Order: sequence, then structure tokens, then C-alpha cells
Amino acid sequence: MPLPSPSPHRIREANTLTHNASLRTMVLWRVLPAAAALLILIWLSVKHLATETMEVQVRDSLLTRANQVAETIDLRLLTLVETVRGLSQNTLVANGLVDAAERANYLPTFLQSLRLPGGTDYRIALLDSLGRTICANKKGHQSLAGFEWFRDTMAGKPHVRASQKGLRIAYPVLYSGVPGGVLLVEYSRQDLARLVSIHSPEVEFIVMENDNTTIFSSHDIFKQTFDTRVPGWLWEMALLQDFPNLLVVCIQEETRAFAVLSKLDNFLMAAMVLNLGALFLGIILSAFLATRPLGRFIEKIDAIHQTRDLSVRIPAQDFKSLELSYMAEAFNGLMGRITEFQDHLQKLVSERTAELEASEVRKRTILETVLSGIITIDAGRCIDTFNPAAEKLFGYTASEVKGRSVTLLMPPDIAAHHDGYMDRYKETGKGRIIGVGGREVTGRRKDGTDFPLELAVADMGQDQYVGVLTDITERKLREDDLKEARDAAEAANKIKMEFLAMMSHELKTPLAVMDNLFQEFGSIRMFGGAKDLDRLIADLDTEMKSEFGNANEKLLAEVEELSKEGLDAARRLLAVIQDTLDFSRIEAGKLHIEVSDLHLEARIEKAVREIRPLADTKGLDIVTRVAPLTVTADPHRFSQVMANLLSNAVKFTEQGRLTVTADADAGMAKISVRDTGCGIPPQKFSAVFSAFEQVDMSATRKHGGTGLGMPISRKLVKQMGGNIYFESEVGKGSVFSFTLPLADDDESDVKGDENGKRSHPHFDS
Repeated sequence: MPLPSPSPHRIREANTLTHNASLRTMVLWRVLPAAAALLILIWLSVKHLATETMEVQVRDSLLTRANQVAETIDLRLLTLVETVRGLSQNTLVANGLVDAAERANYLPTFLQSLRLPGGTDYRIALLDSLGRTICANKKGHQSLAGFEWFRDTMAGKPHVRASQKGLRIAYPVLYSGVPGGVLLVEYSRQDLARLVSIHSPEVEFIVMENDNTTIFSSHDIFKQTFDTRVPGWLWEMALLQDFPNLLVVCIQEETRAFAVLSKLDNFLMAAMVLNLGALFLGIILSAFLATRPLGRFIEKIDAIHQTRDLSVRIPAQDFKSLELSYMAEAFNGLMGRITEFQDHLQKLVSERTAELEASEVRKRTILETVLSGIITIDAGRCIDTFNPAAEKLFGYTASEVKGRSVTLLMPPDIAAHHDGYMDRYKETGKGRIIGVGGREVTGRRKDGTDFPLELAVADMGQDQYVGVLTDITERKLREDDLKEARDAAEAANKIKMEFLAMMSHELKTPLAVMDNLFQEFGSIRMFGGAKDLDRLIADLDTEMKSEFGNANEKLLAEVEELSKEGLDAARRLLAVIQDTLDFSRIEAGKLHIEVSDLHLEARIEKAVREIRPLADTKGLDIVTRVAPLTVTADPHRFSQVMANLLSNAVKFTEQGRLTVTADADAGMAKISVRDTGCGIPPQKFSAVFSAFEQVDMSATRKHGGTGLGMPISRKLVKQMGGNIYFESEVGKGSVFSFTLPLADDDESDVKGDENGKRSHPHFDS
């Protein structure tokens, strides 16, 4: 199968390959530097190893020589010290301390005749116990009694000191076994240098003190001090065994010490150059022999490239090299796979082209039949696609708008900002409409009228976007109608609440008068007319007195009973009006709460006392378990909530008991009222906190009430920073609980559950 014609790009690539280096050159350029670097590394390693070995040998030799010189000098100094010690024990010297005649006649001659080793200018002196010179071979100090070494010597401790100034040796002279004086020998620096000088042609050596002060140096550079930082020298040192303040340093110049190493270095350099040359020739010959068959292989591949025929194969038997034979077989297999892949690729291209054409037909059908307008814009922000639904929306045909700016479909005030919005989206990736779902916008038709649209825009990449538009004119009209209806309902509700509040205020005044009147009627026996009637009856005869007295008592009892019933009715009506008034205030947002610190024990006991008479009429027991807690709440509204919960519990409980508890729970005070009443069915839970509703409307007729107590309690608890909820089971009773914030003094003692949260089945929401 012939190859397709190469593209211009492939031709340029092939021309570039002709300028690339050959494999032979590549092998040389890669192998030669590596081989040369290896040889140089070997040379440097051998040189480094030889240098280290030579340095170790030189330093060992210097250390051995330093120890030998130290032993020699140590022996010389010991010999001199022993000589001085012997002189201090000489009888003539000892007698010279006390015998002035002997000291004058014999001792000077004796001292002049002494010859000490290594010295020519030394001084020998006999000192008395006061440090004065009584006999010497030459003049010296007047008195040495102030020196510490003299006092130590007189104490019986010999003194030996070598320094840059010279050598001093002092021994006590015993007379009758007691130190009576001191024999002093002093060497000058020159005499000390002669004493420690040792001839050594191979190395230089230095005798010095511990502070690096030179006593003797065979080399002028170290005459004063020895500095280890002086370059070009190798050195080793040894201590004098019997004179630890003295050191011997053997030094040798590096050039002299490494003279043999320099010759070895030259030899290694010459060997390396010869090896590099031999290696270069060997690699060139090997590269030529190795790449020659490969060149023939490349020529065959180039022939296939020139003919562009994929059916041509390279005979593997033409190559003696096993590797090239394998390469030929692999190449032939690869060409076969390429042929198969080309056929398969052409088949896939045909199938994909057909799929794309079918997809284009489907997409065009969808665009033409979809009810929503679809518009696409290109990188220039011009309209590219405009489906029939969009034509109906805007009144333009697709041919009229294609290639024109999308701002044609916008009112001028919006179109003026469109490019700025798009630029900001490209810079930040954040858009007001793109990628955020449907947004309400305004469109402009061809006739110049504006209309509301819902627009969703998606980024298709490569600076292209698609927008889906829906005309929402009818929906906006419906929303306007709904808004007007809602506003009217809210206005009516406001009028209703204001009317309720006004009527409640108007009814409270006559009810208060009625309450007072009924209370007065309840005390009818204290009226003046009743007392006068009692006196008149008392004046009657016995028969008339009994008859009128019974009639009067019956009348008074009936008036009192009617007054009590009227008072109860008036107070119930007043409570209903008060609940209605509170509810209207809450709904209007005008209920004012004033919180303060309340002690729960006292407040709950007060509420229980007020409800207990009602509970006693039904034979109900009330049990309280209240922790000593302090909460922040409105005192009046707290009492109102407690009264609602307790009155409901008594109202719906026919037998059993009421239990009132209060304890701390997760940072809040929890107050609960439990009853053993009828309970609430689950389907009625939602009615508990609803206004003007009761769980069982027949209970309203039996027990009375407006159904506002629990909704008001819910609002009051929420305004005081708490929550109210309940649990109930039919036939077993209910538990109503509410929470209030603890005062600051009680918060530190509060402990919640392990998660610091509460869980209740039925919360008010």
C-alpha cells in the first residue's frame, strides 16, 4: 500500500533530521568524554592516595625524629642538672657557707675551674640564706631573696627553669642536714642554644616553651615563635619527658618532603595521556565497525520512505548481527500493525463522520422545535445561532441577527454595560448570569418594546456561550396579581388585629367595673340595708322572726352564689380579653419584655399556690422538685407561662397528679410540667401551638378557653431566649417543658449531656 503524500510539516521535520549528527559521531561524543573523565578520575584518585600515603610516611618520620631529638635534649639537660646537684653536695661548697677563710682562699678558684657541658658564658654562684651572692665566677644580682623560686629552693625543693632568656638551675646546699644556702647555675640563651643544638641535615627542629616561644631554632623563620599557619611546612612535635614545659618540633619543607611524589605525578600524567590516546583510537574503530551494519539498515528504511509503500519489508537474513535481525523483524511487524491501524482508522473516521452528521441533524431539529429561545454567541460576542423560538420572541429572523452583536436584543441601558460584564467574567471567572442558573432580565423586540425574560447562560469554552430564554410576561402578571392580593390580606389582617386590640381595651373597663360589683355583691351581708333588715327581724315575735330569718338567709345565700358565678364569668371573660390583647400585641410586634434575675424556687411555688385550689376541687396532687437556680426572664411573663401550663394540666387531668420540675440542662434552665391526663394524639401535635385551635374542640365547650394560651406561651418563651416543646402519649399524659437562660452565677455549675445537646421529640418551630 503506498504511503500518503507527506505534509509540509513532515517535510520540514525530515530536512531537519539530515542535519543531525550520525550515530557514529553520537557514540564518539558520548563515550569519549565519559572514558576521559574516568581516566582523569582514576589519575586523581591515585594521585590523592599517593599524596596521603606519602604525607603519612613523612609525618611518621618527623614524629620519630622529634622523639629522638627530645630524648637527646632531655638527656643533656638531665646530665647538667645532675652535675649541679653533685656540686651542691660538694664539701668545699658546703664549708664555704660558714668558713669565710676557706670561702676566700679556695672556693673562687674552684668555681673558676669548673667546666659545665655546652656552656661558655654561664654563671655559678653560691647564695646564702638571704639570697645574697657570697661567691661566684662572675658578677650577678645583689639579692635574690624576693623570688619565689629562691624561697622554694631554700625550702628544699630544687628549681630548674628553661626559657627564651636562658636556663636556671638552683639546688639547696645542706649544712648539718639543713639548707643553709643555694647553689645557682645560670646559662645564657646562647649557652642554652648550644646545649640543645643537634645537627640534622635532613630536617629542621625547634626547641620551644608551651607558649610557642622559641628557645632554639635551626631555621631563621622560627627564631622568635613557631606558627603552625606558615604555609609550605610539615611538622610534628614531642614533649621532653623530664621537662614538660619544653617541646621539640621537627619541621620539613613540603617541596623537599614530596620530591619523590612530584616524580610519580609526572609519571602518572604521561601514562594517562598515552591511555587517552589509545582509548580514543579504540573507540573510533569500535564505533565504525558497530555502526556500519546499522547504516545499511537505515538505507533500507529510507528506501521505503522514498517509495511510500507500506507493503515493503526488510529481509532479516541480510544482517549477520543478531540485534539487527531482530530489529528488521520488529520493523516488519510494526509496518504490518501500522497498515492494519490505518485501515481501522479510516473505518472509524467514516463511522464518526456519519455520527456527526446525524448529531447535527438532531441538534438542528431540537433547536427548531424547542419552545425556548436558544442563542449562541462567538468569541466576538456576535450572534451565531438563533433558533425559531428566538425569532418568535424578538421578531427578528435568524438571517437578520447572525453576525451582529448580541446587544441588539437588549435595552440601551443594559447593552451599555454588557461588554464590561463579559470582560470582568473573563478576568475573574465570576459572572452575574453565566453559570448561575436562570435570572430575570429584560429583552428588546424588533419593534422596540421591552419584555421580561428568564435567561440561563452557559460557558461552552473557547470564549463561546449559549443562552436559553423564556418569555415570562404572563408569569410576571400573575405575580403582580398575587402581590396585590397578599398586600390586601395583610392590610385586612392588620385592621383585624387593631380592631381586636381596640375592642379588648374597650371591654376591659366595663368588665373591671363588673368585677368590682360582683365582689361587692359577694359581701352583701356587710351592706347597711342587710344589717337593718337583721335588726328588724330581731324585733319580730318568735314565729315571724324564724320565718323572715330563713327567707332573708336564703336570699343572701342566693345573692352570694350569683355574685360568685358572675365574678368567675367576668374574670374568665377578662382572661380571654387579656389573651386576645397579648396575642394582638405579639402579632403586631409591640409586646415589651423586661428581663431580670428570677429565683425559680420562689416563682414556681407562687404559681403552684395559685393553681392549687383549682387542683384540690378535682382531687389532684401537685408535686414540685425545683433546683435552686436563677434565670434571666420577665417576671410577669414567666408567671403567665407557668399559669397557662399549670391550668392546662389541671384542666385536662381528671385523676392522678401534677409534677413540676426544674433543673439545669446544657447551659439552660429546663422547667417541666407533667400530668397524668388524657394525652394528645400524634395527628393533633401541630394544633398545640396554633392560634384559636385546640386538640379537641369539644374541650372548649367543656373547659372553656380561646386556644391562645399555648401560642402566647410559645411567643413569650422565645422572646425570653428559650424554647418550648412537649411529649405526649394518649392515655398516659403529657409533659410540657420550656427552657430559659441561666443567670451568670449559675452558668458555671451547668453540665449538659456528653454531646452538650438536648434531644426532644416535638419542638415548636
